[in-house]
Amino acid sequence: MTEATLKKTIVIQAPIRSVWDMLTKRNKIGLWFHPSDGDLQEGKPFALFGRDDKEQKNRICWGDVLEMDPPNRLVYSFTIRQMNGVVTRVEWTLTEVMGGTRLMMTHTGLEQLSETGFGLFSGLDQGWDKHLTAFRDQFSTSS
Repeated sequence: MTEATLKKTIVIQAPIRSVWDMLTKRNKIGLWFHPSDGDLQEGKPFALFGRDDKEQKNRICWGDVLEMDPPNRLVYSFTIRQMNGVVTRVEWTLTEVMGGTRLMMTHTGLEQLSETGFGLFSGLDQGWDKHLTAFRDQFSTSS
């Protein structure tokens, strides 16, 4: 089977609780990712929408929150329209480091996308890079 896992790590000069809130709170998620239909809650579905979709009619990505261990770990299922029904898994791990927080993201289950080819895999890789840069920027502008 082809390896198809994306792993990203960033280090943020912010307390672990602040980083956790940026991952899970409705009013924060849209600052770096896409606007959310609510705070993330274990065992509950979630949906993210385009910035211009004020009425939240067209989901961009969605899934179910599978596990929450505040402020250390968050796991959810994840899909987008382009995945044609394939559901993957995103895990966030937060660790306190000197003066800040290390945030690690692991996106698994992408081998199921083999029929759509390298393009979607590469697009997800680039998308996570863009979103994690925006995540980090939320803390550098508030310091």
